[in-house]
Amino acid sequence: MAAANRRKATLVYDAVAASDGFYVAPVAPAHRSNTNLRFHLADDALTARFLAEAEADGLANLRGHPHIGGLRASLYNAMPEAGAAALAGFMAGFARRHG
Repeated sequence: MAAANRRKATLVYDAVAASDGFYVAPVAPAHRSNTNLRFHLADDALTARFLAEAEADGLANLRGHPHIGGLRASLYNAMPEAGAAALAGFMAGFARRHG
């Protein structure tokens, strides 16, 4: 399970890293969670659009903490790798469309 969780997290964190700053992960790499991945858009004005388009694409519950904001992907054990791959693919497409 630990290896699968690392693979899932890597898919999403790699999407953040490949976005040339469109997405930002505010937690230092050494302290990042493989379960609850926090990130945000460099342009916060796009967050609502990201959430709406993600929901329309079948990707739900990505809203970040009410007090911290941003976005959060919860990749618990039951989340298949295909789900993390779908999120990473969506993120890349969203960045292309709106970046």
